[in-house]
Amino acid sequence: MKPDEIAFVADMMVGRLARWLRIFGYDTLYDPQKPVRQWIPRLLSENRVLLTRNRQIESEVPPNRYFWVEPNQPDDQIREVVRAFDLDTNHFVFSRCLLCNEPVVPVEKKKVVGKVPPRVWGTQNEFQQCPVCGRVYWKGSHLQRVLEHIRKIFSDSPEATFSVHL
Repeated sequence: MKPDEIAFVADMMVGRLARWLRIFGYDTLYDPQKPVRQWIPRLLSENRVLLTRNRQIESEVPPNRYFWVEPNQPDDQIREVVRAFDLDTNHFVFSRCLLCNEPVVPVEKKKVVGKVPPRVWGTQNEFQQCPVCGRVYWKGSHLQRVLEHIRKIFSDSPEATFSVHL
């Protein structure tokens, strides 16, 4: 599935999973301070899927609107959800703000002066920014670490290919 085909709500027990889904470009609502029950109206009205480890919520959400995440470990959770929903982990990486979940947009270099470290300003020419919170993103050294971690998570998948398009 592509990011425009599915959206999620993640409860407080799967916070790292929520962050990775945002890294992959998937619309994932997450607030560790907000009880999962408060998300239910939005979950239903926006046709989202709840990702949870809370079995008690099953009676409050239609069966096709939640996915019980079995594993405890974040990497295993990521692998399980990506496979269960056949998520594209290659083409939409870093297309959403990791803080507020909004799609990021390209921004001219001159508009981020003073918003990025001087070394980044001097070595990077392409930037993206969240239109809501203003956070600025660029293709720095963290990108390689993230891609390596994705490869590690899915290293047991012979069908996995990692030609990430940024």
